[in-house]
Formats: sequence, C-alpha cells, structure tokens
Amino acid sequence: MLRPLPVLAALLFLVPSDSHARYASLVMDARTGEVYRARHADDLRYPASLTKVMTLYMVFDKLESGGWTLDTRLKVSKRAAGQPATRLGLKAGSYLPVRTAIRALVVRSANDVATLIAENHSGSESKFGRAMTMRARELGMSRTTFRNASGLPNRHQKSTARDMALLAVLVQRHFPQYYHFFKTRTLKYKGRTFKNHNALLKKYSGTDGIKTGYIRASGFNLMSSVRRNGQHLVAIVFGGKTAGRRNRHMAKILDSGFKAASRSSAQRVPPLPVVRVRGAPPPPVLVARALTAPVPRPAPSRVDGIVLPQLRPGTDTRHAAAPAGLQGRWSVQVGAYSSAPAAHAVIGVARLVFGKRADQHHFRVDRIQGSDGPVFRARVLGFSEGEARTICTVLRNRGLPCAPVRAGVVSVAAIPTD
Repeated sequence: MLRPLPVLAALLFLVPSDSHARYASLVMDARTGEVYRARHADDLRYPASLTKVMTLYMVFDKLESGGWTLDTRLKVSKRAAGQPATRLGLKAGSYLPVRTAIRALVVRSANDVATLIAENHSGSESKFGRAMTMRARELGMSRTTFRNASGLPNRHQKSTARDMALLAVLVQRHFPQYYHFFKTRTLKYKGRTFKNHNALLKKYSGTDGIKTGYIRASGFNLMSSVRRNGQHLVAIVFGGKTAGRRNRHMAKILDSGFKAASRSSAQRVPPLPVVRVRGAPPPPVLVARALTAPVPRPAPSRVDGIVLPQLRPGTDTRHAAAPAGLQGRWSVQVGAYSSAPAAHAVIGVARLVFGKRADQHHFRVDRIQGSDGPVFRARVLGFSEGEARTICTVLRNRGLPCAPVRAGVVSVAAIPTD
C-alpha cells in the first residue's frame, strides 16, 4: 500500500525546478528578423558571460571612433588583476594590447580582461556598466541592464533571449570588420594556450561564433551564429544544466530553425530586426513597404549653406571624406543592409518622417565590405548629440531602427555606431 506523501514533498513536485526557471531560448533569421522559435524569450535572465559580447561591442565602437587602435596598450589596475576566475592572469601595473584583450574575452572569457577594458574605457567598471546599458537601450535592447563588463553575479544585471539575439545580429551588422574575432579558437599568452569554450565552432557546421556563458544563477548559456546554404541564423539558449546538454539543445533548435527557414518565403532583404516586447504594438506597415519600394532619388540637402551631393545606389564610399562643415557633428543610422536599394528605401521613409526638416540634413548610404559581402549603412547627418538622441527616439517610435553616431571620421569603416 502506498503511503501518502508529506505535504511539503508533494508541493515540491508542483514547483518548477530551478533550471526550468532559468531556461529561455530564441532562434531568429539574422537577415530578416523572422523568429522561428521563442521560449520565455522576453523573461529576464542572467546573461553571465554573454555580457562580454556587449563589452566587445563597446570596444569595437572605440576602435571605429579612433579612440583606440588594436595596438593600444591598456593598463592593468589592482582591481582588474584581482578579478575571480575565469582569468587570463594579468599583473597589476602591466599592459595588454587591445587586440589581445579582444581575443582573451572571446577565447578565455577572462574576467580580469573585462574589468581592464571597462576601466580604461570609462574610468571605472560602474561607469562602463551604465554606458553599456545606455548603448543597449539605444540599440533596442529595451529589457537589458548591465552592471559590470564580465557577467559576474549581480542581481541587477539581467537581459532576455530576445535582447541577446538582437545584440548577436547588431555586433555583426555594425562591425563586420571586427566580427572575425569571434571565430578565434585558441589564444597563446605567456607560454600558455587557451581553447575557446564554444564547442560548436568545431562540432556544428557553419558556426562562426559567438559566445558561451555560465554563472550558478544562470546555468549554461550560449549565443550562436550559423551560416548554411545562404541562410544565417542566430540563436540563444539560457539555463542549460551542463555545457554538453546546452550544446546539444542548441544544435537541436538550430536544426529546427534551418528547416523552418528553408520553408519560409520571407524576403531576404534584411531590415534590422524589430524588437517586440509583450504588449508592444506591431511595427508600422510603412517600414515593410520601404524595403520593397523603388529606390528614392532625394534631392541634394543643405547644411549651413553647404550643398551636399547625394550618393547613387552602389556608390563605394569607403575612402570618402566626411563633408566639410560636418566635422564634430552627429548623425543617426537607420539601419545596415545587404543591398543599396534597401538602404535607400529606408532613407526614403526617414525623409517622410523628417518632413520639412529633411532639407536641413544630409541623407547618405555608406558602403563597407563585410565578411559576407558589402554592407550598406543608411545615415542622416547634421545633428548635435542631443538632437541625434532625440530624433532616434522619434524614429524608433515610428518603427525605424536608429542609433546615434558621432561624425567627423574620414573613412566609412571608422564611423562609429554610437
């Protein structure tokens, strides 16, 4: 005869396990933003070392702005050297080149290097955390808050699978010239060789990055980017019970994602993914129309009496100088696309939003060479910093992607997405 379970024991069967409470996943088409799978994708989770992707986004931005170069030497503080494992083993008072710091974050997931970057970038890690959060919100990561550069435990440092998927796409879109670092498999440092924790780089065909993460409160996390047969998926898993089970689960949902992508008839001209939070309205139809509309031919605009010629679709501006009179000003970026027509179409939508103010600004498309081919950035020039941030709020409310950008850099490859 079965004996009745104590009340407390019975209740335990009704309470979700801790690992279930930590789980979340999302699989998304990186070109169209179409979501093929979402489980708890908008629930807050601890990002752990997925945080370091945002830290690297800030590093790449610093490189593009000219504030750093890959050879810039960052000074190690006592606090940075004292960070807990996983570590590179930095010594206080020593220096580390930015190039090595990037590789150490990707391969070793080194917490001492994350703090080193934060302190050299913003003066302190707390200030860097605030800068990361502000940038994340500008990028559309509306539910993400950062408190440190590493992902070490902090009860206020939370994100979602959807926000992290957006970050995985944007770090590639905005910095194609630096994304190759996420493919790094080994790092040699002071006689030691470290191997990348991301086993999918070897075990799952087409994987080109991007980052693993673990703290006890999060479980085993993984951000993946995979390209196969002209398709490009990004996927997020939070809360794996072990690294192996996480990896197997990631492979399973990616397999399902590629099957769904092959069946999808979604247009392959890639708008920036639209972030959707529960309760948020759908994006305006105007944006979808812009991606298939004829390429607009806007008239030259004028800034401070300077007539600025428009670029034709396909114009290669990699060596174009920033227009005279715009040095030190700000612009806004309304997306990065795989074709000039798509970029010009969104520029056309932005002109409609600007209305009568359109002739006060320079609308242009910049072309840079990415790992998968050319990338076309749609930008509007001629703002102060405050105006750029304000207009981005307006454009986002109209359903357009937008990020403030510092101007005044001579080459397109060096214009930062701020």
